[in-house]
Amino acid sequence: MGISYEWHNDIPILTITAPWTWEDFHRVGQSMMDAIAQVDDSVANIIDVTRMGSIPTNNPLRHLQKAAQAAPPNLYLTVLVGAPYIVTVFMDVLFRIQPERKHKITFTKTLDVAVTLIGERKAERLSDG
Repeated sequence: MGISYEWHNDIPILTITAPWTWEDFHRVGQSMMDAIAQVDDSVANIIDVTRMGSIPTNNPLRHLQKAAQAAPPNLYLTVLVGAPYIVTVFMDVLFRIQPERKHKITFTKTLDVAVTLIGERKAERLSDG
């Protein structure tokens, strides 16, 4: 249980499985962001919260802000998979505080849809030059 990440082809996928802590979230998330920063190309990632369970206490919005600020410049999209309503509420508040993040984060219901969406966005980016 907890938080882990692995690469699926060129997409890092962070998986949150109950029980987990904010300390786990930041430690593993920072490790993933460091790996993304080492890539010479633009990267999109996935955060799978389908099995996250309850959100730990201690001001979730502050933790989400901290995570968003840790994103390297080459991270162009984060796809949240299976986000429960409460997560979308917190993200909406984050978007109001940091509106520049809104175009870099999106939601899907399944991992397959997330991978397809990233493939489409990558193709768009390549065709735009």
